[in-house]
Amino acid sequence: FAFTYVAYVVIYLGRKPVAVVKPVLQDSMGLTPNQLASVDSSFLTAYAVGQLSLGLLSAVFTTPQLLGLAYLGCGVSVAAFGATAATYQMILAWGCAGFFQAVVNPLLVIWVA
Repeated sequence: FAFTYVAYVVIYLGRKPVAVVKPVLQDSMGLTPNQLASVDSSFLTAYAVGQLSLGLLSAVFTTPQLLGLAYLGCGVSVAAFGATAATYQMILAWGCAGFFQAVVNPLLVIWVA
């Protein structure tokens, strides 16, 4: 139980700082509000797609396999988001983070139950 709780906290903390640093991204990287909105929209759209596709994915993979893929995908996509300065790469990386983060919480509930 403790591992799943800590894992979810780490994933949650991976997405929350982006909302806080938007003004810094706008100033230091020269991003426009529309570009930042596109980054947010990619996350939210991919999050919705991830939640809707979880049923299909769970028919192919076991819960531990999906959790492992989701953890790995979250880590890679958040790291890619932090490592890039190009807007379209940020949109792609943050969208991938949204997809992988969407499947973590339901899977953790299944795993703990």
